[in-house]
Amino acid sequence: TVVDTPVTTLTASPTILDLAGLEPLHPMQAKSVLSPTLTPIFAERYEEKMLSSRFAEGTANGKGPLVWPHGRYRVCRDGRWKYVKYWVDGRFEEHLFDLDADPGELVDVRASQPDWFQATVDNCAAFEAALGGVPALDAPVGTKAEAPKLSKEECEQLVALGYMQGPCE
Repeated sequence: TVVDTPVTTLTASPTILDLAGLEPLHPMQAKSVLSPTLTPIFAERYEEKMLSSRFAEGTANGKGPLVWPHGRYRVCRDGRWKYVKYWVDGRFEEHLFDLDADPGELVDVRASQPDWFQATVDNCAAFEAALGGVPALDAPVGTKAEAPKLSKEECEQLVALGYMQGPCE
């Protein structure tokens, strides 16, 4: 089956469970690709010294905030819209790109599409909140999100599969 909408590897587990007719044991970060509404695609990047820092701004690997050699970036793709927010030089910046009209992400449409901007921001914020424990963009590097608490049974299953080391409490 070919799915026309963008997906993330996070959709693999919920899709397999969906195809097997099984319910997840805990909340999943993404929905099955068989779901009528897909989960937004969420990504974050922080690199203090990127390769692009060796080049003039906008000349290495394309243009735009995702290739600037400083700062922390979070993106959320919701259908045709890609919302980018980042923390740089002590302030937040935000952009909205219409990937159907501008796949190269060269034109920020935030000002010209205020309704879509707000809807995308709200949907992405809800998804980010559902993930729980995502560090703030201005959090010091190395700040870790608090891991969800696992039941003893879930912990033992993960230990048995080799994903964790015991003991489970």
